[in-house]
Amino acid sequence: PSSLEFFSDMGRDLHTLMIAWQDRKPILLGPSISFLPLNQSPIYYYLLMPAFFLSGFSVYTAVITILVLYIAVFLLGLWFFRTKPWLIQVVLLLGLLVSFHPELIFQLRYPWNPSFTPPFLFTAWLGLVLIREKPTRVRIWLFNLCLAISVGITYSLVPTVLVVLGYQFWLLRKNQPWLKQAVLALITSFSLVFLPLVIFELRHQFFFSKRLLMDEPLIMAPLLDYQQKLLDLGKFLSGVYNRTWRTKASLALIVALVANLVMVKKTKLTKQDRYFLIFLTLLLFSTVLTYLMPFTLFAHYVFGLLTLLLVTLALMRKPVLVFLLLVWGYFWLHPSQLDHYFTPARRTIAQLENCAREVCQQEQGAFYVTVQAWYSYHFAPDHAFLLNKYGCRVRDITQTPNWSKRMAVIADQSVYTHGQTAFNELTLFGPAQETTRYHCDGNLTVHFLEQKQ
Repeated sequence: PSSLEFFSDMGRDLHTLMIAWQDRKPILLGPSISFLPLNQSPIYYYLLMPAFFLSGFSVYTAVITILVLYIAVFLLGLWFFRTKPWLIQVVLLLGLLVSFHPELIFQLRYPWNPSFTPPFLFTAWLGLVLIREKPTRVRIWLFNLCLAISVGITYSLVPTVLVVLGYQFWLLRKNQPWLKQAVLALITSFSLVFLPLVIFELRHQFFFSKRLLMDEPLIMAPLLDYQQKLLDLGKFLSGVYNRTWRTKASLALIVALVANLVMVKKTKLTKQDRYFLIFLTLLLFSTVLTYLMPFTLFAHYVFGLLTLLLVTLALMRKPVLVFLLLVWGYFWLHPSQLDHYFTPARRTIAQLENCAREVCQQEQGAFYVTVQAWYSYHFAPDHAFLLNKYGCRVRDITQTPNWSKRMAVIADQSVYTHGQTAFNELTLFGPAQETTRYHCDGNLTVHFLEQKQ
């Protein structure tokens, strides 16, 4: 309640679900993406729906959902591999690594759509192990469906997914019936995950297709610094953000992988060693492809690589893994690192909900909402969701113009001065006068404006 930073995409997601429920309209589009004029599949919103409705529109919907996913995958892994001790060991080690890897901890402090991919990716990677041992219809469909859901949640996984899908087809190349089954599973899974997007395209005269053909591709815009991209790869995969420590952590990883390769080469190969070599190869190919893609690298772009890395580590010889975890553990559990995990939110969940409840007890009718805050944009999906939750009727002026003659401007850790503060939403609203003001705990002030006649 005191450390969850509820704003931006978290607010967008719950606001989207709330408006769909109020308007009784199905969700056909997932979250928008920044590097192409395209949206994700709405599969992410569908994943949120059970917890959203069962919890009574809780702010913690994303947190509840992602924890249920992680725990379910972990427990099902233990149950499914109960007759394979070496895979039980891998699942337990993955549980340990997931619990302590800083990048995954940070993602759980601020869960949004890419944060939901690791449980599906871990399921796919372990499913790949089973396909290699003995292909079955269930294993092949589970593997391909998990990859389709992951890509539906975030397109940033495409480089890793392409590499692993290539390995699946190579694995089944000599068995035509299973190869055809894999192709069928792949096509069907991706068709199901992206069906709502296709329906949207058909209903809106191929809106996204036209944009992709006519607009300049955004992926060509930035001038990429590949040296910085390499440094970012080391940062996100090791989870170490201090530059000096990151160098040591990256070096420790390289030493551990080389040491494990030497041990594997000098001794008789076990089944676990063979899978270590397979996942290390997949990791290296995926890393190279991700590095060469014409995108600036962000933390959530490497979840495919990170999950492959963690499986590779879980398959290493135990002395080598213990060495690596001792080195990384020092950095991961250092007090300066732990401080980032428990930094208080700028305003607590209770303060946000109490403010929305107070406003909606006093204000009747429909109004727009916008925000003046510590971030640069002024759409307020977090506040819009909470105001709608507590009985107000709220919309975004950029999406529904001429819907109301009233607007709430929320000063969130900031100051709004009527007549002096200016941004696009206020310009769209037009000349107005301030009528009411509410002061809430948590440095929140709500200014109500009414259009001048």
